[in-house]
Amino acid sequence: MQSNLIYLASEGASLNPLAFDPSAFILSLITFAVALFLLTKMCWKPILKAAKDREERIAESISAAEKAKSDAEEMAEQYKKQLDEAKAEVAGLLDEGRRQANDLKQDIVNKANSEAESARDRANREIDLAREKAITEIRSEAVDLSISIASKVLDRSLDDGDHRKLAGDILEQI
Repeated sequence: MQSNLIYLASEGASLNPLAFDPSAFILSLITFAVALFLLTKMCWKPILKAAKDREERIAESISAAEKAKSDAEEMAEQYKKQLDEAKAEVAGLLDEGRRQANDLKQDIVNKANSEAESARDRANREIDLAREKAITEIRSEAVDLSISIASKVLDRSLDDGDHRKLAGDILEQI
């Protein structure tokens, strides 16, 4: 083609870019077909394969991300359920603990009241026994004093001064 340009320029002919040159057209067509064939065999298939591989990796990544997201949501839901169950269990344990504490408190109060009642009854019985014993001792002492007075009165006859002296002696003995 360059030789044609040189030839045309040397003859003084002008170059018409719109003029049809069949040899240049065939040569351009052959060059385009060879370039297209080479690009198709050497470049186009690897480029398409790389694009397809990239598209598959992106699709796999999106699928894996969606699966990871759904797994994370499922795990979050499970953790939420477990947390709710744990909260309910803790609340139940606290209620049970309070109930047991109240029961234990009531048992202790009842036992203390029972022991106090028992101690009060025992003290009342001891007081009654002590009172009965004191009354018995007073009666015994009164009988002894009466016998003592009667024996002294019988030993001798007493006048007014003797009565006073005997009463004083008896009071001193008491």
